Amino acid sequence: EEEFIRMLFSPQDNRFFLIRIQRSNIYEKTMEIISHAKPQQLSRHLRVVFEGEEGVDAGGVSREFFYLNCNEIFSDKYGIFYRLKNNKYWFQWSTLTAEPIMFKTLGTLVFLAVYNSIILPIRFPVLLYKKLFHVPVSIEDYREIDAELVDSFVQLRKMKENGEDISNSDLTFSITRDDFGATLEIPLCEGGENKAVTNDNLEEYIECYGDWLMNKSIEKQFRNFENGFNILANAQNSVLSNLHLMYNLFNYDELDILVSGQEIVNWEELKVNAVYVDGYTKDSPQVKWFWEIFDEMTEQQKQNFFRFSTGSDRAPAGGLGFFHLKIQRINDSSKLPVAHTCMNIFALPVYESKEEMKKKVLIAIENTEGFGLI
Repeated sequence: EEEFIRMLFSPQDNRFFLIRIQRSNIYEKTMEIISHAKPQQLSRHLRVVFEGEEGVDAGGVSREFFYLNCNEIFSDKYGIFYRLKNNKYWFQWSTLTAEPIMFKTLGTLVFLAVYNSIILPIRFPVLLYKKLFHVPVSIEDYREIDAELVDSFVQLRKMKENGEDISNSDLTFSITRDDFGATLEIPLCEGGENKAVTNDNLEEYIECYGDWLMNKSIEKQFRNFENGFNILANAQNSVLSNLHLMYNLFNYDELDILVSGQEIVNWEELKVNAVYVDGYTKDSPQVKWFWEIFDEMTEQQKQNFFRFSTGSDRAPAGGLGFFHLKIQRINDSSKLPVAHTCMNIFALPVYESKEEMKKKVLIAIENTEGFGLI
């Protein structure tokens, strides 16, 4: 109670970490603001204002802020991370890698999302969280990133078990990598380009290869990301000022859910747990039409609807079984559906036909940016 009263009567700047930003340069300005912010500022509750928009941030505006930043940061033009076949993101390896400050700031941005209970629209391999928790890793942990490569090591082990001569594969303790058009041969150990892989040193080869993939090749990138992620450990009076507290509270796989939420696999739970307000019930004709339209949507359209209504296309920790979407009645059928993402409210006008509803719902969910008043 004392802390609440102290915060209530503190100057506005001391209660929130306020970010005023324009959509036109959101990435550059975000990097500038966060890189110059002190840990004490970052430990305050986040408030975001988009210049020229009326939206008041009670959670929804912040979610939009992180969503737009992720779209920029994880795009190909910056080359910080690359997208895997499973749609997860891993550090881009290159001798021309981005500046260290970019990885540090990105680490801070990711932790800032966790700190403010915001789900990001991206997912990292669990290997990243194992490294943050300093959990020992093996080549199997790289399977999320390159399953074919890990399978090749499994095949080499089988060859050895079957009595085949590994040296016939003409492998050496070196890796060939493309570096934006330039082909580089990278030794895994001193003189590795001239050291043949044999049955006797196969495990050494796999260990060296894995160490390069998961540690040495991304050492600078990960170290700076980790420093940025852990920056609130230096914040005075922060609930996470003791970094060990966070790592004792969660497992590495639980941190994955805190950052990226849970994949939505059962949309039926969204329907079962929905709440109806301001005149709607589950038996209202418009409600029945809406769920019929929802069932006809593609998977991508369903995710677009969920992001339109909540600001995120991922379910919060616990999944949809613990989530309650509120469907609110609006009497003016001339309007498009609107959303109050801070409170997970989908405001659905009383349309006169299912066809009209379907048309306007699809228009709404495909045009989700902005916080102008309607």
